[in-house]
Amino acid sequence: MASFLTEFKHLEIQLEDIISATNNFDESKVIGRGGFGKVYAGELSHSQSGERSLVAIKRLDRRYGQGDPEFFKEIRMLSCYRHENLISLLGFCCQGGEMILIYEHASRGSLDRLLASADLTWMQRLTICLEAAKGLSFLHDPNGTQQRVLHRDIKSANILLDKNMTAKVSDFGLSKMGSTNPQYSLLITGVVGTRGYCDPLYMETYQLTKESDVYSFGVVLFEVLCGRQCVEFINGQLKILVPFWKQTYVDKKLEGIVLEDIKQQMNQRSLEIFAGIAYHCLQISREQRPTMSLVVEKLEVALQMQMLSKEEPLEQECSVPLKEGLMLDKDSDKISCMLGPKDMLITWLGDTRYWQWGHMPESRFPEVAILKEVWWLDIYGKIPSVMLSPKSTYVAYLVFQITRDSTGLDDPAKTTVSFGGIRNETSNVYLKQPRSWARYEAPTHVSATTRNDGLMEIKLGEFDHNDGDEGEVEMWFQNHDNTRIKKGLIVEGIELRPK
Repeated sequence: MASFLTEFKHLEIQLEDIISATNNFDESKVIGRGGFGKVYAGELSHSQSGERSLVAIKRLDRRYGQGDPEFFKEIRMLSCYRHENLISLLGFCCQGGEMILIYEHASRGSLDRLLASADLTWMQRLTICLEAAKGLSFLHDPNGTQQRVLHRDIKSANILLDKNMTAKVSDFGLSKMGSTNPQYSLLITGVVGTRGYCDPLYMETYQLTKESDVYSFGVVLFEVLCGRQCVEFINGQLKILVPFWKQTYVDKKLEGIVLEDIKQQMNQRSLEIFAGIAYHCLQISREQRPTMSLVVEKLEVALQMQMLSKEEPLEQECSVPLKEGLMLDKDSDKISCMLGPKDMLITWLGDTRYWQWGHMPESRFPEVAILKEVWWLDIYGKIPSVMLSPKSTYVAYLVFQITRDSTGLDDPAKTTVSFGGIRNETSNVYLKQPRSWARYEAPTHVSATTRNDGLMEIKLGEFDHNDGDEGEVEMWFQNHDNTRIKKGLIVEGIELRPK
């Protein structure tokens, strides 16, 4: 313990300062109670700012069953893992028999207190869920050499909101660390957590994985949708609502559980995406649950759909930009998607002997990939189908330009589009028209066309995206004819447009 206190000495706050800030832990200063003890509000100076500011002071009460290990774990965790959607630890105190943690003050309280509030709009609910998902995704896949963190107690009461309604994941006393290598992401441990939120598979097998947190987060998503917590007491018996919510989704009767106050605010597509990812988080099989990074992607699209719904004021352009690479056509209400070179896999792209980065004024992306020279060419891209509109046929195009000194681009290539177990391949695809088509003796061919914006594009293939389709759309352009050097190609990206 002595070495621990030395390592985190810069975070230590004197007990006398805490007693002064809380009026000797006066009840009037209490702003919350939980599995750790009481939480007080008070003003303190701390290492983060050096100035006095309002903070949250959590005082350990050993009668609640948590003790030294949870206390020191939370200090270590929040000191090493910093993210805008994780609560910030500002200091601690371990003096006079007291164990106290000092956090940034989340003045709007915990999410569970606002679930039933008519003042919490659907847009705010989407934003809060997205931000909390980003915090949890960071814990599961941290940057650098840090270990993966499994929270083990994700629930709406542990999602705090600051004065700007920014969501912060909190309470790491029960968390576990594990390898970021998927092969070693399973831990055998005693079951902890909160009834209703806890992964049934974890409770049955004692096997903890990151998907256990995903299940708990799915429960939170349904709570936000329904405006109520996942458990209720009926005649003294605890009833868990999660199975009922899941069945309601399967029966396509969501309107019966959605909070009445937000129904009129919802864009239908936004609701479908949100409810769909919530349901998939709750799958019994871990393999069928999404990663938190995919949850983030889907919630981003759900939020964008809500922002650009027909009930919201829109600009007059026929298409409106969503996040980078996404466009919404206002007339058809369907999404087009563009993958930039940095989101794709291109043969030897990272080697400056073969490719260089450049800029094109008409490009949607900051940089384009310019081919110096290669003997063979592979361009690959993929995108989660949730980014696309349902009930649509999509066509994928490689978007590019050709320089005057290009060579080898008039050799025949092959394209492939794969989705939902269906793989469509096309041969005799030409980026540049050969001097003599007869030379190739191809009965059919696909050639590039010039667009209105001056760029060129060539069709990679098409696919159907129906309701309920899940997975990734994969696209390839391949030219493995190594008889001539290929150069002079400028890759803007791959674009997917509804037909």
